[in-house]
Amino acid sequence: MSRGCEQDRQELHCWQIDRPTWKAELLLDIDQITVRYIDGGGDGKDIQRAFKYSLSRHDIEDAVFSGP
Repeated sequence: MSRGCEQDRQELHCWQIDRPTWKAELLLDIDQITVRYIDGGGDGKDIQRAFKYSLSRHDIEDAVFSGP
């Protein structure tokens, strides 16, 4: 991972992203990346999305880093 993601030292499959306008947690699963945008919804709730590894890395990065 690049783009300023920070890997959790205890849970190596977990990464955090901290941007000026949003924060997210990435979970690297067996067949997909799950992204939870913290307080990403207009009502303050988290938004969760999953992206299959069958997508290109470029497409996944574009989707994840476009924010909630």
